[in-house]
Amino acid sequence: MLYEILLMSASFGIAFLSALFLTRLLISALSEAGFVSQDTNKIGYTRIPESGGIAIVLGVSSGLLFAVSLYDEFRLTLTAVLATVLFLGFIGLLDDFIGLSQAKKIILVAFTGLPLVAAHAGGMVTEIQSLLLNIPTIKLISEALVFILAGVSCFYFIKKRPVLGIIFALLSASTIAFTSYISLYWVLIPIGVTAAANATNMLAGFNGLESGLGAICAFFVMVDAIILARYDAAIVSAALFGTCLAFLKYNNFPAKVFPGDVGTLAIGGTIAAASVIGHFEIVAMIAIAPALFEFILKVSVGFRKDPSIRTVPKLEGSRVVLIPPKGMPSISHIILNRRKMTEPELVKNIWLLGIISGIFSIVYLLLRY
Repeated sequence: MLYEILLMSASFGIAFLSALFLTRLLISALSEAGFVSQDTNKIGYTRIPESGGIAIVLGVSSGLLFAVSLYDEFRLTLTAVLATVLFLGFIGLLDDFIGLSQAKKIILVAFTGLPLVAAHAGGMVTEIQSLLLNIPTIKLISEALVFILAGVSCFYFIKKRPVLGIIFALLSASTIAFTSYISLYWVLIPIGVTAAANATNMLAGFNGLESGLGAICAFFVMVDAIILARYDAAIVSAALFGTCLAFLKYNNFPAKVFPGDVGTLAIGGTIAAASVIGHFEIVAMIAIAPALFEFILKVSVGFRKDPSIRTVPKLEGSRVVLIPPKGMPSISHIILNRRKMTEPELVKNIWLLGIISGIFSIVYLLLRY
């Protein structure tokens, strides 16, 4: 146990230092190359380097590579996580530089979970799956559900709502796997990675929000992993925790760099990967509840994306407060509708939600196990 804790600490340190150095390097490199975007929550014309999340991907990767080189026992699982993180980073870069539709992004991100399926020994049927399929009524209902979900999927494709069509198609595929005694891991792990990566990608857009909330979630997932003695998952979480803390130094208000999709996808995907190799997916879902709630809100409106629907900065006295838009559900908009806040105040409120969710994950873990 002592060796694993030391390895976890070293991975944290290496990831932190790597991300700190790389973020500073990328700020100047991206600015010189013209990869900048408007900070829409500021009054005036403020251009900030975009896609700084490359440092997040490389920071996590450096921490994982260090652990892989020293500990053979975790080589398979950590290599699988490393592959998933790098794949997510590549997809995020594509989205940042050429733009991907939400439907294409969901499909591509789903494939990044395949290395985790292999490491998870996904060919084995889960115990609860085998138990439920021995009940004839449940098997019959499941078979009927395949056609219902497939029909709903076709309906959304006809209505030109491809994102919802893909989601229901995946649910139908999951049900087919369930009724055919095929391990649900083959479907559920890609779905889980997709949901987590896109959730953190959607709860974004404010200085320090993504990296700060990522650090909070990573810390609590790391604690959960240590309690369960899942040290490979703890190493992954520690690397992400160190990386997010380093990136937050430059991403916090007023931001000097944005993570871009390359960073936000990697944060959510890394948390999902840690939970998969640690076998505590439900606990991790509780820890990232704010991001998942944001994902559900976006699903409720079919992932409608309108650049004109956004918060608007307004000068009131000496404070710049954010005015929420109408017609787009979001955690940030719900909070701002209750009280006018500055950007740092809003971010701290969402961080607090992350801390509460993390504490609940530990309480659930202690009560459940």
